[in-house]
Amino acid sequence: MKKVLALSLLLIGANSINAQPYKHKRKQPTGVEAYKMHIMAMAQAAQGPAAKTTVIKQRVIGESSFAVNGSMKAMIDTTAFSYSNGRASEFVYDEMYHNYYFPGNTDPGLDPFAFGTIKTQADTVRYYSVDTALHLEEEVFVQYTPGNKVADYYYIGAQPNQHQKVVNRYDAQGRIDLQTAFSFNTSTQQWDSASQRHIQYNTQNQVLADTLFINSLGDWLPAQANLYTYTGNQLTYGLVRMDPSLSGSFADVYATSLEYYPNNTIKSATILVDQGAGLMPYERDSFAYDPLNRYRTHHMVWIYDAGTMQLEPYMLTERNVNTAGLPDTTVFYAAMQTGGSLDTLAFFTTTYNTFNNPVEMKGYSSSGSTFVEDYNAYFWYEDFDPAVVKNTQTSETMTVYPNPAGNVVNIKWNADNAPVSIRIVNASGQIVHSESLTRTLQSEQINIAHLTPGIYWLSVANANGQTIYQTSVIKQ
Repeated sequence: MKKVLALSLLLIGANSINAQPYKHKRKQPTGVEAYKMHIMAMAQAAQGPAAKTTVIKQRVIGESSFAVNGSMKAMIDTTAFSYSNGRASEFVYDEMYHNYYFPGNTDPGLDPFAFGTIKTQADTVRYYSVDTALHLEEEVFVQYTPGNKVADYYYIGAQPNQHQKVVNRYDAQGRIDLQTAFSFNTSTQQWDSASQRHIQYNTQNQVLADTLFINSLGDWLPAQANLYTYTGNQLTYGLVRMDPSLSGSFADVYATSLEYYPNNTIKSATILVDQGAGLMPYERDSFAYDPLNRYRTHHMVWIYDAGTMQLEPYMLTERNVNTAGLPDTTVFYAAMQTGGSLDTLAFFTTTYNTFNNPVEMKGYSSSGSTFVEDYNAYFWYEDFDPAVVKNTQTSETMTVYPNPAGNVVNIKWNADNAPVSIRIVNASGQIVHSESLTRTLQSEQINIAHLTPGIYWLSVANANGQTIYQTSVIKQ
């Protein structure tokens, strides 16, 4: 099950999502991997976010993933997003770990939401899994401050005991200094305080300490402390100390040392882990970037072999670019069982629209001496004008019901005798229904009995072909 948002504050970096495109093969980061994401996020945050070369006037409203087997394609999952007040989504060129989390760059615990290479500031996110039918598994509802910072958010899981919420508190400088997480108690039908994060900053607005406290029988007991050291504006060392027993006895469990290129991008990260004999080398990552430093083109990972006391090749990610300078092919290499050489494991390709937002990803895995397509992902957008707040495509007020729908869906609108065209598109981008009519009635019934269960996007256009309404529709 893919989590829409990882709310567990007991894991390092659990508020961050490693947004690799192979979601059906992806697992939530834990332990060393999660910490690596966390520490590198802090380093990038200290440098400031990378500049984007295009003005975003689109925001993602849907994302769907498919498993491909020859000519057969089966939906794995699908996600729908909704927005208000001019909030948007952003395509991030580089999905590497350090783009995804920490104060100084974005709101901890939200990030905002990361899907593939899309980050969103949605008000509502609904995630559906698919087996023989479509299942609503997870929902997230977000409330924002007047300055578009996350005030609180609610995670609603498939079962009541999975429900969680997080409330952020900001200091006078607009930085989060306290984040409180609550879990839903099914016995009392109330929200119980579960954990708190206290974040401390220095005079340069850099995070010095991020301490996790656990509520134990009414007492707030420190369970984890993340401590950071800087050289100028660069994070050069991070240390995590943990007290799993909540006894007041902390031990060093992870550490990361960072090196930089002269242009302040991360050159390498050396990770140390306590495996019973104190902090010992565990992994080393090195990076190279495109000429504009927007994203990495080379990410090499070595794993420390305690027997040989050597760093051994483990994995390599290389990215090629198209004529617009966007990454269009990403290749993954993995170390062979013997010999230490690297072998091509998989690759995926990405295509973009005129806003430089990804619209389709195709994944290929090795099968003997060849590669076979086994994964597709599609992204859907709506145009909007952040300056005027409102959605520029939805220029009329309409209601589509019921939603989710069975065999029919109704559209309620103004009976103004205006000609309109209706189009329904599936998650693969195919037009599965279209018709033209005149709005002589206050509602119109659309027959969707022929559609298979899943998520669709319904749009209404006027006589000039301009989209005047758009929404997602779930077919049960």
